[in-house]
Amino acid sequence: MKNNLIIVVLVALFFVYSCDKKELGPTLELINAPVLLEPENTTFTLSNDIAKDTILTLKWQKAVYNVPTEITYDVEMAEAGTNFANPIAIVSGISDDSVGITAFTLNKFMTVDLQLAVGEECQVEFRVNSFVGESDASLSNAVGISAVTFDPPYTPLTFTIMSGDTEIKVLNLLDDFVGDATLDVDQKGMYEGYVWLTADNLSITFLGGQDLVLNRDPKTLGSDSSKIVGQVTTHFLSETAVDPITVDSVGYYRFKIDMNESTVEVMGVAWGVIGSGIEPFDWSTSIVMDYSIDDDIWSVEVTTHDGEFKFRPNQTWDPLNYGDQNNDGTLNEYGTNIPIEAGTKFITLKLSEFPYEFSVQNAKK
Repeated sequence: MKNNLIIVVLVALFFVYSCDKKELGPTLELINAPVLLEPENTTFTLSNDIAKDTILTLKWQKAVYNVPTEITYDVEMAEAGTNFANPIAIVSGISDDSVGITAFTLNKFMTVDLQLAVGEECQVEFRVNSFVGESDASLSNAVGISAVTFDPPYTPLTFTIMSGDTEIKVLNLLDDFVGDATLDVDQKGMYEGYVWLTADNLSITFLGGQDLVLNRDPKTLGSDSSKIVGQVTTHFLSETAVDPITVDSVGYYRFKIDMNESTVEVMGVAWGVIGSGIEPFDWSTSIVMDYSIDDDIWSVEVTTHDGEFKFRPNQTWDPLNYGDQNNDGTLNEYGTNIPIEAGTKFITLKLSEFPYEFSVQNAKK
């Protein structure tokens, strides 16, 4: 028994030693740090007209280590002449060897993150850091550019529909405004929301919060002028406007603000369902849904066949209808048709906050 115990202990020590030995390997060493290349252009005049254009592409030669390994990169920017004392991250944790930056994003990084002057020529520098796991950063050389900054459109975190001094509805900001170079500037400063307006709230204004871009004070916006195209009334917003935005009657309305254009689109909507799976089963006529003011939900009970359906307002397809692009229960404008099975179904539509949702359930007997 004693001999067997000795053998077991020796075998265990052998495996421990073997495992420890396998973990040993060459020590990670940097052969070549990343090299940031000089961009094609180094002088820029930024403006809202070119805001969505990728005006600067930073490229670098990747770092080289003594063993094959996964390498990630951070790109940093700092005011020129500061030796990167207070750098900001442009992108982090990427494995590519380049990154594109739009005029809008570059302007935000310079005026907001680095607090450089607006409307003046400013100088900044970039560098690339390479990382392997938890290793210390390996720094590239620095490359500098010069850019004249600009004052972008007012873009607050929230817009609130106001009736006099009463808050009626906070609109949804449709983008995550973080200054990410991968975000399309056309989707920045876009707000949307649905609200039931009563007889007491047919005249409204919009109260914006603190500006996300330059930390400007909140503004109240009214209608400077308007135009009507089809079912949509477009108001041109102004903080100096004295006229509120008005609607003709009590009802359910969609408000869509675009601060890149300083406009708000107003559309009265009564929602319905339509499709090959819903009577009359030929995409010709919508079945109108009922709206609950208390629950802020549209609903309808329908007889269905195996097929598809969508949501559309006012018995029309344009300028708005909803499908489900990813089949995930959330809605997309002009999204993919939604599959539905045969039966008696209870369909709901919830537009109280973004992302918009719907449900299809068997109707209770």
